[in-house]
Parts: sequence; C-alpha cells; structure tokens
Amino acid sequence: MIRIDIPQRGIIELQHAVFDVNGTLAVDGIPIPGVVDRLKALGEHLSLHALTAGTHGNIAELCGATWSGPCDRFWQWHE
Repeated sequence: MIRIDIPQRGIIELQHAVFDVNGTLAVDGIPIPGVVDRLKALGEHLSLHALTAGTHGNIAELCGATWSGPCDRFWQWHE
C-alpha cells in the first residue's frame, strides 16, 4: 500500500495500479527500458495489473519479464 497525503484533500491509500501495456509499458510489444525494474519496485507496495489486446502475441514473455509470479494479472482484451 502507498499512502499519499494531498493538501486540502487528505490521505489516499493506493492498493492497486492498472496499466495498459503497449504504448505505456512497452512499444511494439517490447518493454520500455527501465520499466521492468520500476514495476518490480512498485510491486513491492501495490498489486499490479496490466491490460493488453495482445496484438504482438508475446503476453507470456512480457509477463515473465515484468512479473516474477504467475501471469494472472495480465488481462487480454478480446473483441
């Protein structure tokens, strides 16, 4: 959990972070340099989740590089 004290608003507590993969964490299905290490550090404090259309077909590879646990936090969007 991350606690943030916002002046004139109060304290908010973050427990989860949700990201879009391509264009946010990766470009053309390849993680942006530095993202993996930052996500691992952030994962020490928050439950991380990622959304993707899976257009590059490498969800398992990307998940393995980003999260050390199972890929149940990657959600693939289907039409």
